[in-house]
Amino acid sequence: MLLEAFATAGDAPCFWWFHDKWVHLPYVGDEPARRALGVEPVPAHLAETVADLFVLERHRYTLDPADSEVIRRLYAANVRALDRRLARWLDALEAHGLQDRTVIVLTTDHGEELMERGHVGHASTAEHATLFEEQLRIPLLVIDPRVRAPRTVQTRVQQLDLYATVLGLAGVPAPPPGGGFEPVGLGRRRAVRGPGPAVPEPQRSPRLPHARG
Repeated sequence: MLLEAFATAGDAPCFWWFHDKWVHLPYVGDEPARRALGVEPVPAHLAETVADLFVLERHRYTLDPADSEVIRRLYAANVRALDRRLARWLDALEAHGLQDRTVIVLTTDHGEELMERGHVGHASTAEHATLFEEQLRIPLLVIDPRVRAPRTVQTRVQQLDLYATVLGLAGVPAPPPGGGFEPVGLGRRRAVRGPGPAVPEPQRSPRLPHARG
């Protein structure tokens, strides 16, 4: 559906939001990705848990720490499948002449536990309100064709910051200051400034995880 929308965009300003949930549990990816990562076929004892369910409740499922590497590879298969979908969308933008006037924002709503505490997914957040680094540290990629030099924002930001940032990039009047909005630093193109709420430091994992989706 998203690809069809590109074909009908025309010259009018437009906004597309697409929620790709298939980096989330279950971790199945597709056969080519699993084969490339050495997890095809899916081990039988994981086929009914991490490769089948959307939520793994802590009190119901116990996973073997020895499976940590296999679970990470199954998760990586999901990421590889997403990479191919992203490539199709970017190719479609270019095919319809939209790449030079489209700002792309790629992010996610939460991170995933990948056996850091013996669990997989993010049921810990829902069930126990834990906020460890693996749940809070998420990818954020902003591509603005008007900004050629890439940069990395080192300061901690919140998803709330995206609202003001995207409005600023689109040239849309921003909400008044004081609503908790802070811009993500994007060089010369910045969004509205305002006093944002203090962000407490999360409880950190012994080892920082990879970017999660």
